[in-house]
Formats: sequence, C-alpha cells, structure tokens
Amino acid sequence: MEPEDRRLPIDSQVESGGANLEGMSVLLVDDDVGCVESLARLLGRSGCRLLKSYSVREAMNLINFDTPDCIISDARMPEGGVELLLTAIRERCLECSLLVLSGDDDADVVEGLLIRGADRVLLKPATVSDIETWLLKVRQSKNEKLHLEEMLLKRAHG
Repeated sequence: MEPEDRRLPIDSQVESGGANLEGMSVLLVDDDVGCVESLARLLGRSGCRLLKSYSVREAMNLINFDTPDCIISDARMPEGGVELLLTAIRERCLECSLLVLSGDDDADVVEGLLIRGADRVLLKPATVSDIETWLLKVRQSKNEKLHLEEMLLKRAHG
C-alpha cells in the first residue's frame, strides 16, 4: 500500500457522475503529476475548463493571470503547501473557492484548514461524485450571487 500522502486524491475506480460543469474553470494543484492527470481526466468529462499546476509556486503564478472559479489542491506539498494558496487567495481578495484534498484525518488539521479559508476539505481518496457535487454547489452559489448583483444594479438604475 502506498503511503497515505501519495495515494491518488480520488477513488479512480469511480467514474464521473456525469455532472455538467460547462463554463466553470478549475485549477488542479498537486506536486504528484499522476494525481493531477487522473483528476483532470475524470473531471474533464464534465465539461469544465481545467488548469493544471504541479507546484504551489506555479499555481500562484497562474492565479495572477487567470482566477479560476475553483481550486482543488492537495493539502501537503513542498514550498508551503495549501497554506500559501490560502494566503494568496485572501490577500488578493480572489473570488474563487478552494477544495482541499487531505490525507490527514486529524480533526484539528481539517478545522485549521477551514479556519484559514478552505471552503471544503475532503479526505483522500475522495470520490469523483463528492468533488462534482461540491463543484455544482459552487457554481450554483456563484450564479445566485450574480443574479442578486444584477437585481441590485437594476434597482439602482431603475
């Protein structure tokens, strides 16, 4: 059996649930190329636009030029891991949601990630269905926010 932090982030035996995620952009971040490629292959079937990064530094460069709707990141990586991404998102006031895939089921670790700004933490191996469900909720929330902003603009100019 592989060490827990090297397992694939998703249950690769479970196929995509067929969620339609067209129009969403998702940044996948993990120092394990196999994990990024596996998740990209499965999520790619859902129609979302995928960005891939194999290091925290590369991910931070990407979000300077293209803010994705969502980031799915491994919790532990060289160069500071997801904590650096959380800090960058907060400091830049980026409107993107962050899902952390963690091999550590310690409640204090999970709570700490949520307190620092992760929107959701899933334990490895997460199912594709769990990830797609979260992505659909993020899209719904963003659509509701856009609708509310449009209504407020119409009232202000109406």
